[in-house]
Amino acid sequence: MGIKFYFLLVIFSCFNTELLAQTSYKNSLDQHYDVGEFRIYFTLKGANKISLKNQLDRNGNKIPDYVENIARQLRQATKLFINQFGFIHPFLQPRYKKKVDYIDIHIIPLYSNGVASDIIDRKNRALVIKLSTHLVENTLTPVHEFFHLIQYGYTMFNNRWSLEGQSRWAEYAFRQGVGVRKKLPINNKAIEGLLNKAHKASSFWNRLTYLADKDGGEFNLPAPVTYVNSNKNLVQDNKLYGVQLVKRILENYQIFDEKVTDYYRLSRYGWTEKEQKSVNNNMYMLQAIKQSLEELKVNSAETDQFVNAIETYNKDKRIEENLNDYSDNVESIGNPFKLVFPDDIYARNVWDMQVFHNKIFLGSGNSSNHGPSTNTGPVTVISFNPEEEKFNHEYKVDEEQIDNFHVFNNILYIPGHDSTENWDFGNFYTYSNKQWKKYRNIKKGLHNYAMEFHKGQLFSALGTTSGASVAISNDLGETWTIQHMGKHRVYGFLKVSDKLFAIKPFLSSQMAKKLSTGKNSYFSVAEYDGNGQFIRRDDLTYKSMFPNSSLFYNKIKKIVKPLSVGGKTLYIGAYTHNDHQFKPFGVYLALIKKGKLEVKAIKLPDNYRPWDMVTYKDNVYLLIEDRYQNETKVKVLKSPISDLINWEKIVQFSSPTFARSFEINNKQLYFSLGSYLQNPLSWKQEELNGRTGEILRIKGVIH
Repeated sequence: MGIKFYFLLVIFSCFNTELLAQTSYKNSLDQHYDVGEFRIYFTLKGANKISLKNQLDRNGNKIPDYVENIARQLRQATKLFINQFGFIHPFLQPRYKKKVDYIDIHIIPLYSNGVASDIIDRKNRALVIKLSTHLVENTLTPVHEFFHLIQYGYTMFNNRWSLEGQSRWAEYAFRQGVGVRKKLPINNKAIEGLLNKAHKASSFWNRLTYLADKDGGEFNLPAPVTYVNSNKNLVQDNKLYGVQLVKRILENYQIFDEKVTDYYRLSRYGWTEKEQKSVNNNMYMLQAIKQSLEELKVNSAETDQFVNAIETYNKDKRIEENLNDYSDNVESIGNPFKLVFPDDIYARNVWDMQVFHNKIFLGSGNSSNHGPSTNTGPVTVISFNPEEEKFNHEYKVDEEQIDNFHVFNNILYIPGHDSTENWDFGNFYTYSNKQWKKYRNIKKGLHNYAMEFHKGQLFSALGTTSGASVAISNDLGETWTIQHMGKHRVYGFLKVSDKLFAIKPFLSSQMAKKLSTGKNSYFSVAEYDGNGQFIRRDDLTYKSMFPNSSLFYNKIKKIVKPLSVGGKTLYIGAYTHNDHQFKPFGVYLALIKKGKLEVKAIKLPDNYRPWDMVTYKDNVYLLIEDRYQNETKVKVLKSPISDLINWEKIVQFSSPTFARSFEINNKQLYFSLGSYLQNPLSWKQEELNGRTGEILRIKGVIH
């Protein structure tokens, strides 16, 4: 049996780092109180005012005691955690060094007590903590949030059992006692229970640090500081167990998250929220804890049992992950593009594979203006004939790249992705009855990115000299009418049930504003009205088309590989990358419900990078890349067309590089290996895998 993954909605109670980086409240915060590196912004009037009970100013210095106590607590936290305990200040960590000078505290209405952002407010060179206007007197929320900043400095791991549990532990530097302590996990079930906790994970950290501390947790109490107009000291006792262990764990987190950055080809300090909270981080974090206990020679019957439990848990996870491994069954059937592109590895990428009349058609080339193998073309159409076990050169298209194939009414179509000819017309090509035909009749349609057939009409998604456009034909492409759709380009179509949508890129608000003129504001989605016109849909934004996804708001997003099945449509969400290419981030399911478009995110393991989808008989198959410890696993997941929410892994194999596209023919799986550039403007030859374009086959999986 394979592993099943289930779609679910996850609501994080107080974290959305991109949202937190925004400072939209700041303009209304008309007062500030500066203490060292801390700048506290607040207001005593308007919608964002501090609650009346927290506006008391008993010492008459025109600063509410509430604000002063926050400042005193933060200064004392700095003295304890940085100066005395030896945690590295976030300003001195590589992630923030020379980029941040201040910690800005915004006191505003919040649903939670407080929240700390890991994203730099670049305009103000600050890290931002937001605190509620309604906190109880002498709350330790400021200490809790400050410790989050320390954690952010050390590691990109942001899993809540560690993030929140440790910060609750840190509060006991100020609280009396040591908090609730529960026995350490000793089996897989108990470890899973821990990993699913947040603040309540503090009982684990309280216990672990207590067992690790050899000095009774005592520290030298700094000069006592009291709350404003109170005899109560900020620091209630001089005990905090396991400081050295927590510090060592954070140091080892830092080592392991560098490895994860490399394993999964992430930006060093640009992980998405999803990547920071990925369940896949847990294995590395547990390993870091185990390593820290061993390095500090923490030995007791309970900690030894816990270390053994970690080893068993990680081993079982790896065994579970290796189910359905077909590495020994992979057959290489050749690399037909080595002869076509002998010196251009990147152009050997097979952007799409398409089964048609028992042959598998392969599309290659490269239309990018950047990186290696720029602007190749004309491009040879190559097919593989399984009956003859032979690759054939079918035809040559006057394009720099074959990006996708379409089959409508038993005819194979190739959109003219980027013509090698002049800009007067755009192209498309058809293959039927063993005959190829070129159409050069789409006026100014230099880029024909995708085609669709809908209710007897043929559509082309265009990038023209006038910007984004859609071409519509009532005679299967013999003649066209063109509708211009503003700036940028139309990258494709989304056909959901009986509705058709034209899709442009999803831009940040700043980029969209630059492309807006007068009343003609930028839009990303338009719906076909059935009478020859696409009507803009301003309500369909990237948030509605890629829901429940933590994405970089300033990166251009697009929809790729749409697949209509059973009245619903699956598609891959991706960032634009290397000009026309894409970098995928998720899978989504669109359906029409009560006449409206509804989109759901498909929940997959966070390190899975989806590349392609195909249908075969009654199922949909999803091609995934999973990179682990510099080893790439190619995987295929399956879901019945009647479901499309639950996915089961049916095959995986080790590979020198990822598979960019795949197909199924006569119960056999075919894959094409690919190359990927981290930065097309600054790339190295070793990024290009020499086996790019190689075609692999696995038999005996599909039944």
